Amino acid sequence: MRVKAKCIKETYTWDGDGEQHKFPYVKLGLIYTFDIEYGCCGRKTYWLDKTVLPNKQDYEFIDYCKRGLETKYFNEMFKLV
Repeated sequence: MRVKAKCIKETYTWDGDGEQHKFPYVKLGLIYTFDIEYGCCGRKTYWLDKTVLPNKQDYEFIDYCKRGLETKYFNEMFKLV
């Protein structure tokens, strides 16, 4: 399933250290496309559509970072439109 979401915050609070972390290449107020992957126990991961990124270097970086957000982090940073 594919969804569109508006960035409402450029960072998320990671449970591992309680600190704010920037999700690469997202800008406040812009709309992005995500693919939703459903895992076990109803867990969802939102995968950023890398084709929205401006250049090839960005694609490679996003691939390295896996470009995915668990639901709780996604909900902190994005609002579905």
